[in-house]
Amino acid sequence: MVRLMIARAGQLVIYLTCLTVVVFGLTRLSGDPLVLLLPPNATQQDYDQLARRMGLDRPLVEQYVVFARDLLHGDIGRSYKWGVPASRLLLERLPATLELAAAAMGIATVLGMSAGVIAAIRPDSMVDAVFAGLALVGQSIPVFWLGLMLILVFAVKWPVLPVGGRGGLAHLVLPAITLSWYSTAVVSRVTRSSMIDVLHSDYVKLARIKGVPERVVVLRHALRNALVPIVTVSSLEFAILLSGAVVTETVFAWPGVGSLVVEAVLAKDYPVIEAAVLLVSAVFFTVNFFTDLLCNLIDPRLAAGRTP
Repeated sequence: MVRLMIARAGQLVIYLTCLTVVVFGLTRLSGDPLVLLLPPNATQQDYDQLARRMGLDRPLVEQYVVFARDLLHGDIGRSYKWGVPASRLLLERLPATLELAAAAMGIATVLGMSAGVIAAIRPDSMVDAVFAGLALVGQSIPVFWLGLMLILVFAVKWPVLPVGGRGGLAHLVLPAITLSWYSTAVVSRVTRSSMIDVLHSDYVKLARIKGVPERVVVLRHALRNALVPIVTVSSLEFAILLSGAVVTETVFAWPGVGSLVVEAVLAKDYPVIEAAVLLVSAVFFTVNFFTDLLCNLIDPRLAAGRTP
């Protein structure tokens, strides 16, 4: 376990170093933020003064050295649009995104695993076919279209839920369902596949021969041994929900990191874009790290390097 943690820490350093180069380069290719910051009647002298004050008149290599140096000291820079530290903006918006992603992942886990288990214990049945069709639909419907349809039905035609914004539990229902739709389908299909493999294993057959109740066979013997791929996919889906909530947050005016990134991209706000990408990447790596540890705890054979 210690060796795994050291190896992952080394990978994190290399990964983040390469990522900073890519993020820095791509943001500079997105356009000149000075055009948006200056009024239309600004002179070339105004342009040069602002570029010098923001450090954008320096060569790109020198700009990157300053960027990397400040990053090592925990300073990602100040927002061009809002004039406050980019890290502060992200920390203010992060709780809303975490709340939405956690709610969506909770829905996806409960519904997806339940549907997958039910479909696995009744393979090639009508129930299995219905769940397979729902999973296919769930992975095919665009998120923005689903969000708009939910708003049309539950906020316009039948005004029982708020249309947007962050508030109480009612404000969370529609965006959480929208965001969880795709992940529910993914978790369902992975759970079904993993459960079917385990249900055909020798130890499950032996448990049934011994007269163990079917519920115990499914939940204790089969589901427990099928958890590794389910946990892996669910963890990755949670990381994707954190980073991929841009469309959902925009549709429902949810004040999270996703909507902040949209505003920053439109304003060519380099520091905010760079901070958001680095945050999302750190979330992905952190989730992968803890997923490895959790999978090793579920199945110690993984830590020993043996095939499950």
